[in-house]
Amino acid sequence: MISFADILNFKYDVNDVDKDIRHLLTTGEFKPAYEDFVRKFMQAEIDNCKRMIDDEYYHINIFVQGTMSEDNLIKTPEEINPILDRLNFEPQKREFWYNYFVHPIHGQQKTPPITILRNGNRAEALTPFGLAIDPFYTVYTEIHELMHAVQGKYNKIEPEDKYLQEHYDLLYQGKSRDEAKAIQCAKDSNFEKIRYCNRAFTEMQANSAATCYMMLSAMRTGDVKIIDYVEKRLLNDSAGMSGALMNEHLGLAYFEYPATKQIIKEIKSGKCWGLMNEKGLLNWNALYEYTKEKVNEMGYSDDDLYRSLETSKMLSAIKCQHKENRDEFLLEVENQISKLEFPHNKIFKQFLEAQRAFKYDKSKELHEFYHRLGGKSRREYLLRNATEQTIPNIEEYRKIYQKSGQE
Repeated sequence: MISFADILNFKYDVNDVDKDIRHLLTTGEFKPAYEDFVRKFMQAEIDNCKRMIDDEYYHINIFVQGTMSEDNLIKTPEEINPILDRLNFEPQKREFWYNYFVHPIHGQQKTPPITILRNGNRAEALTPFGLAIDPFYTVYTEIHELMHAVQGKYNKIEPEDKYLQEHYDLLYQGKSRDEAKAIQCAKDSNFEKIRYCNRAFTEMQANSAATCYMMLSAMRTGDVKIIDYVEKRLLNDSAGMSGALMNEHLGLAYFEYPATKQIIKEIKSGKCWGLMNEKGLLNWNALYEYTKEKVNEMGYSDDDLYRSLETSKMLSAIKCQHKENRDEFLLEVENQISKLEFPHNKIFKQFLEAQRAFKYDKSKELHEFYHRLGGKSRREYLLRNATEQTIPNIEEYRKIYQKSGQE
């Protein structure tokens, strides 16, 4: 039986990544050395989540894919038919969804993909199980994705249900998802706000759930070194996500650094043992409520979340003025805090704290490169634009790729 400690101790250094890159460029197959090991470890938690959440009207469906750097939009008939059978669409709509997933029309599908498909009071979660930069982050990411599946059952927002049905109707008329959303935005000024706020909250909650799992699992080992490693990595990875705050399309989505700190503190003090049983499996219902509470405790209303998109533009503008000097950039962010109103001042302050706490891990550069290289759509771009400064063997990788005939 594979333990959490085994996951952390799995050797996957730059030499292992180099071998995996060469295999990918030779054969086209993205298969990290840790794949089978991590998938076997995660199966018990996946089964546990389905057992706790699935019922007559809601099912979680796991779709195995390669890298998580690229969404797998197409499903096989064997994968999608049982889902459509349970949803019980009328024949014409069933045929639409079958073709949508199995034979998608160019431009109709887009990322992020549909992850919850609904029909009346029935719903199906379409949950990916992909691979990230290493065993640690792959486990973290899958817990994140499983929480999204749980949210699909419990995050029932009446206006969003109305918008969803309207969205489906536009798709049935032959509109692409982008076209449908543009029509909905033009029709109702609240549409984009409700959509964004829901996305921001669910992403912060899903990251918080993954933090809970990793920290609770570390505490169960009783190993001080493991506990210390997991705590430091969770805090650093969460602090690093503050960079997304400079993206005007993301705002506070993915930035739950204050919640991460509080969760780790509470878990280490022994307050959260009810979230995980003696077998190391999560209580998903309790986890949903706990992480919802922790994100709410960050103190941002829906209006604040939506206004964070404005904050992102402010941060991005300052960054553009100090592209070459990070210290000057952060100093200017600090200088602006007292001049701003809420929530911008609070977001600037938390952003500053996270940025100063974050320590870039240069040892993961090749891991990150391989993770992104696993996505076919950007493979040639990445190989063409990588430099020897970050990827020392890039010239050799290019030659292997050219020789393979994959171009």
